[in-house]
Amino acid sequence: MLRNVIIALATLGLVLTTNVFFSPAKATTSDLELYSWGYPNLSSNQVVCKKIVTHSKQQSIATSSQMQPVKIHSNIVSDSYCAHLTKPAIGN
Repeated sequence: MLRNVIIALATLGLVLTTNVFFSPAKATTSDLELYSWGYPNLSSNQVVCKKIVTHSKQQSIATSSQMQPVKIHSNIVSDSYCAHLTKPAIGN
């Protein structure tokens, strides 16, 4: 019984020591890419496949905020990227 307690304490000490000295690097998020059907501009009635990419911005914000600023880019890509998505009907 005493042997199991000593082993458990030694294991706990090893885990805590490892976490303190070998903490992981600050995690970073990769860019989020998503494909969606949409209009190329406001006055268009043509539906195209768009690639939308969000980039995390390295900008200081209030520490109380739960949100992170992002920059969004979109561009038109081949319809094959959106082939698995339901294409919206074009209204007249």
